[in-house]
Amino acid sequence: MRPRRLLGPEKLAEAPELATLELLEVALALATNALLAENGELGCDDFIAELAAAPAIHACLADAILNHINALQRAIDRYRDYTDAVPTPTLPNPDF
Repeated sequence: MRPRRLLGPEKLAEAPELATLELLEVALALATNALLAENGELGCDDFIAELAAAPAIHACLADAILNHINALQRAIDRYRDYTDAVPTPTLPNPDF
């Protein structure tokens, strides 16, 4: 997960969907921590060898979820990079 950065009103006015993505990132981090806490073997470098010795279906499913979390986090990062790179068009300020 990226380092936390405060989304100010200006940024949210440009890309309000970033508020939802921010919440999703927190949920993904929490899910990752919970899955790793429950399935400590997922954190070891030799996870595949451990699975071959004694496959546990819940660990395999947790590993699949973590892979999807990582892919989703990369997609969110790319989306943020895109919204940071694309200049926001300024709308004319109508006189009232």
